[in-house]
Amino acid sequence: MAELFADVAVYQRSDLAYYQMLANNGVKGVCIKLTEGSRAGSNYINPRALAQTKSALAAGLVVSFYHYSLYNGVTDAKAEADFFVSVAKQMGATANTVMVADAEAPTLYSPYADTQAFQDYIAYMGYNKQATYSMASWFWAKKLPTNRPLWVANYGVSQPGVNNVDAWQYTSTWNGMGQDMSYDYTGLFTTTSGNQVTVESGENEVQINELNRIVDYRTMGIGLAKRDAQILDAPYPWANVIKTIKSNTLWEVFQRKGGYYSLGGEQYINAGDISVTWNTGQAFGDWQGVRVKPINGDIWTQSTPDDGTGVTQLDQDMVYVVTEANVTNDQVYVNIGGWVPIDKFKVVL
Repeated sequence: MAELFADVAVYQRSDLAYYQMLANNGVKGVCIKLTEGSRAGSNYINPRALAQTKSALAAGLVVSFYHYSLYNGVTDAKAEADFFVSVAKQMGATANTVMVADAEAPTLYSPYADTQAFQDYIAYMGYNKQATYSMASWFWAKKLPTNRPLWVANYGVSQPGVNNVDAWQYTSTWNGMGQDMSYDYTGLFTTTSGNQVTVESGENEVQINELNRIVDYRTMGIGLAKRDAQILDAPYPWANVIKTIKSNTLWEVFQRKGGYYSLGGEQYINAGDISVTWNTGQAFGDWQGVRVKPINGDIWTQSTPDDGTGVTQLDQDMVYVVTEANVTNDQVYVNIGGWVPIDKFKVVL
């Protein structure tokens, strides 16, 4: 029997009562919009996503995430995938979380190849449970790959209109509300398989040891609080105060939203209250000049990015400076006097 799951975006509420109402009406899961575009582009993160995730989990619903795609070109698609994955991790996504490419924007120039690149990169990052969402007409026109589970939107009809779909979004006005609703035919969106999403009871911020400014290579940067500062639940002066952080403490910074910096999830600090040192090599950006440190003592340089033959073993306690970067076979390599995959390093800020 098909189960119900809801499509949730910023337009839906985030309070627990709403998700308990969904559960009480037979809904088994929610697919929450996390991101849109890339970090260097629209840089959109659903400001309600963390609260929606927490409320959905508290109501006993299975949580999955989707990304609204704006990519044009393979490099752009990979940058969007990196953005999606980084935010999903902040929200508590695990390897069992279903990650969806929402490919429907009329501006998509080459949706088939770009969606394939987007999903391949997400798989490379360790997320193999994926699906492709779009309207039925796009699948009829063969605009999108069909090698992964399909979630089709088709309203006002009695059947999905596309063969072998895993899910069908059949209405945007479920129970007389502005709520999209879908049937899950295979259990992909409504069956728990391991811990699909795990959210800590805390606020998801990460404090950095002041004497050790070494962070994951994907971290946007670190910020030093200039004074005791309030943390808000949205990037606006009228937002609610969550807590206060102490002066001279260091925190991971994930993005900038107007006059505020995000410390992870729905946590924002006024830009005037924090001094940020950015990781200038984020994603597929310019790594030149970035200082890196090996994650262990068994890392070797290569003469070229695609050589594969170890030349020089790196010293785990040394800090190296990147002179250039190259993307080969979907992997970012940096030159520190020899080529090494960037994921073999931490970044020193």
